[in-house]
Amino acid sequence: MNTREIAAEYRMAHWAQIIEERKAKGENIRDFCRRTGYTEHTYYYWQQKLRKAVYEKHMQAKGTNHGTAAREGWALYEGNAVATCAKKVTIEIGRCKVIAESGTDSGHLKQICQVLLSLC
Repeated sequence: MNTREIAAEYRMAHWAQIIEERKAKGENIRDFCRRTGYTEHTYYYWQQKLRKAVYEKHMQAKGTNHGTAAREGWALYEGNAVATCAKKVTIEIGRCKVIAESGTDSGHLKQICQVLLSLC
């Protein structure tokens, strides 16, 4: 492992800890960022990077790739519908939970996720 990879792992671990700290306190992202001095943009950037890394690691562990994620790490879909490899897909964003049946339109599901993200 070279120094770049070590530094990248350190930053990922650092931000994972920051995000867990916010969640543990139950603080919303805006207030947390104001209190700690981080910008919301930076927070969301690292949150997305961590979700993507978890998703990729999960897919490698399973040895499968059923397409792409509606938003990496949340819901798998193929084409215009939720993947048929599962009868239901559960998506949790903040305190909200969405359960999508197989065949749910991915465009509609993506819109729901975007609305929930804007509320977090």
